[in-house]
Amino acid sequence: MPPFFLLSGNEEEADMATENVQPEAIYIKIRTLEGRPMFVASLENPDGNRHFMQIYAEAKTRDPAVEQVLNQHMPLVVARLNTLFTTADSKALRSVEGIRALQDEATALVNRLIEDRGGSAGVEVVLFTNFVMQ
Repeated sequence: MPPFFLLSGNEEEADMATENVQPEAIYIKIRTLEGRPMFVASLENPDGNRHFMQIYAEAKTRDPAVEQVLNQHMPLVVARLNTLFTTADSKALRSVEGIRALQDEATALVNRLIEDRGGSAGVEVVLFTNFVMQ
């Protein structure tokens, strides 16, 4: 006979514990139009020097509907992120704070695009899985 366990009798606590469990994270690679998983941006300093930046980016969400909207409108997302990356300040990107600020801007931009296309702003963060600047 299997063992029989008695609970403390407070079913509300058990329900609250299961409500706090978040759905599993979904990571969506942000791919350029040619299918490459990276962005390459040319940055110009006020002193005329050029720098190049390469970014691999993924969007993190927990909502499959957000994933669907993001994949459907990937060309627009890529175009807007390209603009954001090419207009970034190369001096600011020399610090961790500057990179995090660019990451926050990318997250806000992607969420705005998803909302504009009828979805809900469900991207938690746009992760830079690889960031190289020269």
